Amino acid sequence: MKVFSKSFLIGILISSALFSCKKASDPEPDISSEGITTWTSSNLPTTDTLSDVFATSLTTVYATGLSSTFYKSNDGGVTWNQIDATHGGYRYGLCFTDANTGYISGGNSYPARVWKTTDAGATWEGEAMPVASYSHYTAYDICFPTKSTGYSVGESGETYKTTDAGANWTLNVTGTSDYLCSIFFNEVNTGYAGGWGNALLKTTNGGTTWTTLTTGLPSTFQSRIQSIYFLNATTGYITGGDPYNTNANSFIMKTTDGGSTWTNLVHPATQNNLSDIYFTDANIGYCIGGSVSANTSTILKTTDGGSNWTEQPSSAHCLNKMHFVDDMHAYCVGYSGTVLKGN
Repeated sequence: MKVFSKSFLIGILISSALFSCKKASDPEPDISSEGITTWTSSNLPTTDTLSDVFATSLTTVYATGLSSTFYKSNDGGVTWNQIDATHGGYRYGLCFTDANTGYISGGNSYPARVWKTTDAGATWEGEAMPVASYSHYTAYDICFPTKSTGYSVGESGETYKTTDAGANWTLNVTGTSDYLCSIFFNEVNTGYAGGWGNALLKTTNGGTTWTTLTTGLPSTFQSRIQSIYFLNATTGYITGGDPYNTNANSFIMKTTDGGSTWTNLVHPATQNNLSDIYFTDANIGYCIGGSVSANTSTILKTTDGGSNWTEQPSSAHCLNKMHFVDDMHAYCVGYSGTVLKGN
């Protein structure tokens, strides 16, 4: 999750891929754009840690955070309004399937929860996730490859699935005990989940069973796979590290065979955590992150499919997630109320 239209025609953008889950890939990328060159700060009135962002149009943007916070802008990030802070609990993943219907995954109290809105964020209803243990409090990420079928991931290797737009969720155990913090589906049945200990899993039957993939990353507690993105059925990327340990090495890895084998990509931000990755086409991609302890942000860009990466200037705190509206417009959120707008 989790999404991104690549067309410059607003009518096509609104009617096609914009409202798919932000962790879903675009099968027909536009490679004509040079991509984003400038990132500027937006005026969000909070110092809360922001965990995710989603834009349903060039002007309508949502940001959610870890202190029961949720914000909406109707003017492209110039002004923001805080809405729906009544349910409590941490909020991590954010995904919209159309202009009015959206989901937030989170929790921090038993059991893990997913909230849903059908009125463009004005009101939200929470749904408790089915869990196998009373110690499972949080759903960390959420993804809807279709308007009715969605997935979420949580603690101790748990994955959740809905086939009725969030009315009901089922529990699928993956076989790992690692916390899962990222989920991505190419289409309704084929998806990937990653998390702590650099665990990476794949399903080809809609989450019923999961297979552990070998990446070559060390199985350490301090390092985690934080983001997964696939351009198509074969070419994909993972990224991660540790947001609190500046001595831990971050990573970007690429597969061209659907996750069977992975290649480590050289990049200039080895000691900064990398928390999200996205490609607007086969060549142009972005990776964000930074250091929590040093209050620094990192934005990397590639124009050759990940073979080479350069840093883009950004004066912000550590970044968590990003969302692309199209090739030339994107938003990033992070610590201390950070919101960046790219164009």
